[in-house]
Amino acid sequence: MLSPRVVDIEKYIVQAGSVTVKELSDRFSVSLETIRRDLQELESNGSVKRVHGGAISLDNADAGLAFNKRKHERSIEKKLIAYKALALIKPGDMIMLDASSTCWYLAEALPDISLTVITNSFRNVLSLAVKKNIKTIAIGGEYSEKYAAFVGTIASGNISQYRVDTLFLSCSAYSTTGGVWENNEINASTKKVMLASAKQKVLLADSHKENRSGIVRICQFSDLDMILTEKNESNVRQLNRYNKK
Repeated sequence: MLSPRVVDIEKYIVQAGSVTVKELSDRFSVSLETIRRDLQELESNGSVKRVHGGAISLDNADAGLAFNKRKHERSIEKKLIAYKALALIKPGDMIMLDASSTCWYLAEALPDISLTVITNSFRNVLSLAVKKNIKTIAIGGEYSEKYAAFVGTIASGNISQYRVDTLFLSCSAYSTTGGVWENNEINASTKKVMLASAKQKVLLADSHKENRSGIVRICQFSDLDMILTEKNESNVRQLNRYNKK
């Protein structure tokens, strides 16, 4: 029989969809190790699934926000970040865009110049289709209506066939010590393959995501070449300071 605390944790996870061990530790005022044991008990009970750094509800294993909701959140910040990213793109480049809403704003902002753009985002494809000088390569696979993106093993296999100059991607959270995070395994697995396919890796993330953690780690902070936020200061300097440690 589950203890009252474990029952409360189970209810909290079902309601939240995804949680971190630290979040539960703070909320229920118990140690991280106690939370890990509680999650192990809940997983054995078939209530949740443990993932790196936390757990997700089996009732809501896909805990990410839908694209249509994400594109309206902090839209001004995302547009500013997208326009900063334009300075990193030159004619003749081959770039890759993930299915994040920030990369959709970048796709919208791209000038109609000679580029090759590879993406798993259906919305990006629609935005780029009217730009006749841009060669758009749509990554096939299992289509997720929620994320307006192609995901899964077929998509990952297709992505791995390419080697691009620059990958632009976003995330759910990041920190210099914890790395770069997603809140669902579906998008995280795709982004990991994208990272392995790029010479230069540029994270586009508004400052709300800074110094936070998620459920699935995409990569370490040091794996990135650049971070662009809406802040005025150069995030390249922040990354350089970290890499020199």
